[in-house]
Amino acid sequence: MNDLTRAFVVCVAASLLAGGCAAKQPSPSRRFIRQGEPKNKVPPKALDPSLQQDSLERTIAKTRELTKHAQPPPRTPIKTAETENGTLASALQDLRIGPTPARQLAVAEAYRRLGILDQALDHYQAARRMNPSSAAAYDGMARVWRDWHLPQFGLGDSHRAIYFAPRSPEALNTLGTILQALGKVQEAEAVFAKAVAIEPAAGYAFNNLCYAAILASDPEAVATCRRALAASPGLRATSNNLALALGLTGELGLAQEAFAQTGTAADTAYNMGMVYLARREFKEADKAFRQATMLNPRARAAWQRLEQVRAATTAATTTSTSSSPP
Repeated sequence: MNDLTRAFVVCVAASLLAGGCAAKQPSPSRRFIRQGEPKNKVPPKALDPSLQQDSLERTIAKTRELTKHAQPPPRTPIKTAETENGTLASALQDLRIGPTPARQLAVAEAYRRLGILDQALDHYQAARRMNPSSAAAYDGMARVWRDWHLPQFGLGDSHRAIYFAPRSPEALNTLGTILQALGKVQEAEAVFAKAVAIEPAAGYAFNNLCYAAILASDPEAVATCRRALAASPGLRATSNNLALALGLTGELGLAQEAFAQTGTAADTAYNMGMVYLARREFKEADKAFRQATMLNPRARAAWQRLEQVRAATTAATTTSTSSSPP
């Protein structure tokens, strides 16, 4: 057996043992993966574009049908001043029928009473644009600036209101409150007095006159407050102002009786504390405010005033000590 024959025999024997000769060795994929049709082969018809388009159209149609009959979840309506307040809602309904100066003013007043001052100002300004001589519109704008604690911006509007309605106790009262807020107490007192002279039954103006007289240290403050209370017997603010006037003039017993007629025991103690504080009688003020906190532990104002009195007492003691001779 020659060398070529011997090599051929060895190759055949090796192929029986190893599955083939190196010269004819199959690829690894053919050795380890079974040949045949793949199990997950996609049928040719599934790749048909017309079938895919038909499936998409059916899905869209089904979605539209479901959407047509879908119901949104129930929603709780949002409560607003416009829906909850009957006066405002009615005024807005009238305004939608047709805007007039009177309807703009009605909406503005409703907003102002609710404390929604920006909306109130918008409607007062709308009323003024429709009627440039509207005293009520100017007066309303002045009140908004006052209630925003910016009385200086309302002073001009208040004067314009009086220009167009010189005998309006309401406009005069507004001007008085603005002057008082600006610290012009005596001017405010004179304006309130003019309003009362025009309308003696104007309890709000009479009460403001009483308080302005107290602030101005008017010796007739008690008499003025008595007249104010006679004009409006049920006005609690006037009764309290009369008590304050009595207390500041030294009639402390009468002041306490007057306070007791309009409030609780805690209210009376607090108000007497305010009288003592104004009189700079800090020891008595401390006792009154402590009594108010014991009668009503939730009386936040009484606690604040108590701290104020104690701070004032400390400051007064320090000043007295530093000014005394060595």
